[in-house]
Amino acid sequence: ITNLTKENQTLSSDLKNQIMLLARKGLSGQLIAEMCHCSPSSVRRTILERMEPHYRVAKLPKHLCFD
Repeated sequence: ITNLTKENQTLSSDLKNQIMLLARKGLSGQLIAEMCHCSPSSVRRTILERMEPHYRVAKLPKHLCFD
């Protein structure tokens, strides 16, 4: 364990931030992996763990209940 990574993790938070920055620019996972010297699965895992899910429903249900 170092001050760069958390326990049981191999990618530093700075590297994960760099991965997310490159992903937002629209680069492919394979290219990001080559640029950051890590595996494509690590890139995919980093993006998935840092994404915030969007829970917006297309339309409301017919019956609503309020307390």
